[in-house]
Amino acid sequence: VRADGGDISIDGQPIAHILRGSVWLGLAEVAASKAHKTVLKQARKTIGTLPPAATRLAELTIPLQQMRDTLAEAIREFDDKKDTIDADGLASLTRMETLTVSVANLLPDVGCRAVVSCGINGYRQDSPETLSRVLRDSYAAPVMINNDRALRNNAIRLVGRKEI
Repeated sequence: VRADGGDISIDGQPIAHILRGSVWLGLAEVAASKAHKTVLKQARKTIGTLPPAATRLAELTIPLQQMRDTLAEAIREFDDKKDTIDADGLASLTRMETLTVSVANLLPDVGCRAVVSCGINGYRQDSPETLSRVLRDSYAAPVMINNDRALRNNAIRLVGRKEI
């Protein structure tokens, strides 16, 4: 946030948060898709019996849907306000920082659950079901954006507000 003569400007911050969140959602979608294909393959081998990994796949959809919903809401908010002067710019920036932290924290959960759904082949690097790159990148998300810095920025903004 930059103060120019009393006016608050966000300078492209919402776009950066939305793009970053979109990349991380894309990684989560790749992991979920591989896990889904692996579980379908297992199910075809044992027609009439639900593979144990199917339950892990169902668990994976919870943080994945949270990521989708969080990002979709941020995009809606940005789209609604992009042509207007945001009188509550600090609140919007707080919500965008929250988007980044939230999606960064959910991504490793999706990646880990996808690996568990795929079993050892999801963990191995020499398997078509490998998720090692996605898993590595998913754990890098909170480090790349420095969640503590983002949370501290939000804490400063929240302490100065009358409402959360």
